[in-house]
Amino acid sequence: MVRGTPTYAEKAASVLENLATEKSNAATIVAAGVESALLSLLDVTFQEGKVRRRDGTTLRNEEGYMLVGAASRLLRKVGKYEKLKLAPKFASLLTNILRSDVPLRVKDWVSACLLKLEQMSNGFGNEFQIGIPVDFEITVHDTIPWLVTEIGNDFSPTVRERAVMHLRQLMSQGSSAYSAVVINSGGVYPLVDLLREGTAEARAGALAVLYNLSMNEKNHSVILAAGAAPALVDLIRRGGLGWKLALYLLRALSS
Repeated sequence: MVRGTPTYAEKAASVLENLATEKSNAATIVAAGVESALLSLLDVTFQEGKVRRRDGTTLRNEEGYMLVGAASRLLRKVGKYEKLKLAPKFASLLTNILRSDVPLRVKDWVSACLLKLEQMSNGFGNEFQIGIPVDFEITVHDTIPWLVTEIGNDFSPTVRERAVMHLRQLMSQGSSAYSAVVINSGGVYPLVDLLREGTAEARAGALAVLYNLSMNEKNHSVILAAGAAPALVDLIRRGGLGWKLALYLLRALSS
């Protein structure tokens, strides 16, 4: 799996993943040294449009994505049954990948693996603790970017409503890091669009998120540039759900 081509390694990892469905097989795979092999596969960096491996070789982006996805799935599967001595190192590598500019579909596999590592390490004593705030990392680098994507007008009203309500719940936790991700992911424009075209619940959710973002005055110019003012005026005139919050937000943006 380590010495072969990326395609071979990806296929080998997929075969081992299927075998690891059985607990006894998972134990055999771990005993055979799969941790070291996976550590090598996941020790990659994504930068400047290239995927660099620990040995200095480079891969095409899609090769790297497929390899990381397969390795993450295998690691998650064997970690379901077996203690992983290298769990802290895996968590560190996976977190670095999660923070990098890789497609969300890849981050989904990485996130699932991190959650499994955290879950299993909690039951194996301090030496297996991964020492990383997994929930926070996943929320910042995977969950919120996905939600920002789903509030866009390429999705159905139902999906947009569900996504913005989830985003509202996260933003209510008051994390400045969450706010920064929404801004940097281009979330303001689809939020303002929801004020105009979303369902009643979606409008209320978008309004709450925008109000939260407005607590940082540096975000005012972005919110106004997205056309929030006329959308807010329209909400206030209609007097529907959340019109008072719309008024407060408009005043905050105007001050």
